[in-house]
Amino acid sequence: MSPTGIRFTHLLGAVFVLGGIVFMLFLEKKGFLFGIPYVVIGLILIGGASGVSRRAARAAKDQAGTGSPDIDAAADDKSASDSSASTIRPDK
Repeated sequence: MSPTGIRFTHLLGAVFVLGGIVFMLFLEKKGFLFGIPYVVIGLILIGGASGVSRRAARAAKDQAGTGSPDIDAAADDKSASDSSASTIRPDK
């Protein structure tokens, strides 16, 4: 998702959250009936956009060559096992 899309989703989520709070405060009879779903939808939008930006940052970090130590260790173990399998050992 583009940075503009992420910002727009954050803004839209904030509008939903604020609208839900306004509904809960100013609608007398059915304030919670209308307010809570709007707040939940807003929080889902904000959380989803935050998750997308975290995943994008993690992917950019991995492409830059600064992968996690677990992945690097697994790659080292595989290359070590491959090199030992190709080594010719004389019979005793």
